[in-house]
Amino acid sequence: MQILTTLPFDKIPHFSQRDIAYQTADERLRPYYQHDVSIEALADAIAAKQQSKLYREVLVQGLKEQYQGVETTDAVRANIEALRDDHTFTIVTAHQPSILTGPLYYIHKICSTISLTRQLNARYTDHRFVPVFVSGGEDHDFDEIATLHLFGKDFTWETDQVGAVGRMSLDGLSDVLTAVKETFGTSPHAEELAHMIDQAFAKAKHYGDFMFRLTDALFSQHGLVVVNMDNNAYKEVFLPYVIQDIEKEISASAVRKDQEKLEAAGFSGQAHAREVNIFVHDGDRHRVIKTDDGYTINDKTYSQEELIAYLKAKPESISPNVVLRPIFQELILPNLAYIGGGGELAYWMERVSLFEEMELPFPMLIRRDSALLVDKRSHDYITEQGLSIEQMFDREEQVVIKFTLEDSDKALSLKTYKEEVAAIFAKMDQYVIEIDPTLSGSVNAEKAKAEKAIDNLENKMIKAEKRAKETQINKLTKIKNKLFPNGDSLQERYDNFIPFFLRYGSEWIDQLTELLDPMNKEFKIILLD
Repeated sequence: MQILTTLPFDKIPHFSQRDIAYQTADERLRPYYQHDVSIEALADAIAAKQQSKLYREVLVQGLKEQYQGVETTDAVRANIEALRDDHTFTIVTAHQPSILTGPLYYIHKICSTISLTRQLNARYTDHRFVPVFVSGGEDHDFDEIATLHLFGKDFTWETDQVGAVGRMSLDGLSDVLTAVKETFGTSPHAEELAHMIDQAFAKAKHYGDFMFRLTDALFSQHGLVVVNMDNNAYKEVFLPYVIQDIEKEISASAVRKDQEKLEAAGFSGQAHAREVNIFVHDGDRHRVIKTDDGYTINDKTYSQEELIAYLKAKPESISPNVVLRPIFQELILPNLAYIGGGGELAYWMERVSLFEEMELPFPMLIRRDSALLVDKRSHDYITEQGLSIEQMFDREEQVVIKFTLEDSDKALSLKTYKEEVAAIFAKMDQYVIEIDPTLSGSVNAEKAKAEKAIDNLENKMIKAEKRAKETQINKLTKIKNKLFPNGDSLQERYDNFIPFFLRYGSEWIDQLTELLDPMNKEFKIILLD
């Protein structure tokens, strides 16, 4: 594997304007993040975090309980133990526990995080930096995690369970896993991957535990610490912040303030901040809703005092929504930087004022690495046809037209003739105006007809050339759809890691951690061997 080339973010049509703006350091966004994105600026993040109250023992104890009985690596155990030390900090990424990791960017996020911690450990030798993956198992958007796209098919976990996806039982999941493994065939690393999945499933207590174990199996050799935030001790630490937010409605006003400013700068709001931004677990996951009569949880109403008493008695039931989740995460972890996709960083940028109000240091926001993985056969065919990988980012019809016109040994453009016709009609217009000025409109109408006839003839010529090159065009189209699946999506947003692992094994992940670098703010095109 090697990086074939890199592209500036503003050359990738699939990215949002805000995503591009952050990667290109647009000044409109500068008020909404604390640290510039650089290795050097991490020194300021370290200083800020050292001045904050940290809960290292609570974190380490929670991790030891989580990893109890898990056959992880010495590197992971050492990193967990190191988190007790005042000179150890985390670099964090996070994602929902998508079935078998879901889209490729799940992998890209983690590899980006591991890559950065290596750089920091080499640069700041007096400190230690631990890569952390937070598994967002308290989300209840089951539809977002339940389907896997693999080899042109959808594999969906069918279940009637509700509530936090991480707490769901494994009922019905084995059928999906069996169907997925049947696609492995005799691939070089089929047995290795099937064993990983089987071991994770056999030992898991619930769905979140299954995805924790699978993620650990994939990345434990790199020292990745996977954190399940659905932990009673963590939530006891978080409880005072929840109570403060309920009493003063800090998050609602702070987030709305930042959203209004961002909208004035040309960027739309991401998440609606409510008066109360938590859920509670009582078998299901219910939103706490403020009403004129108090606070409602699943049709039962509480006064403010009753709600706070309820949460104090059951802190384990607290579940932050998207507004408070960054506060919870940064409170528990000795974290310096958050690595996420463009959409995630947009949420974080609406939390600057909230962090100030809560008196917590705001982490460095780093855009995860984005990459397109191109197999050598596809790359060779594209270049043989006179096209570049960069041109494959265009829409399919544009790629086809580009190939048809540039590869042809015939002139398929009638532009010259169109210009000559325009010149003739211009002279004709001058002539008829001398006879009767009202005839100018008729001349222009006839000119438009002639130009349309030329356009029609040009299109017929191009279609004829397409027919002559049908075989090459079909193959180019097939490659285009492979690299940009699901109607021209980015590969990393749709495809799963499994096809790459089946061919290259864990070495593929090893190499990705070497090639991806979130401090290099360009889109990577990676050529596979």
